Amino acid sequence: MSFEATGDRWQAAATSASSGTMADRWRITTRQWLEAKAEYRALYDAEITNVAALRKAAQKLHDLGQLRKVLAGSAG
Repeated sequence: MSFEATGDRWQAAATSASSGTMADRWRITTRQWLEAKAEYRALYDAEITNVAALRKAAQKLHDLGQLRKVLAGSAG
């Protein structure tokens, strides 16, 4: 993955996280993380593995997990 693509993902995540209250951001991010986790699990458990979709879902799950860590650190 290129540095530019990674930067774009983080910029989108930062923009998304910059609006609303911390509680709202945490709630929304957690909901998105749970949805991403379910999507990843469904792809992982599928009878036929779509590797590209699985990788994309894993990256989304990772990115949202990182954002949750940042938000949890900001609350303290």
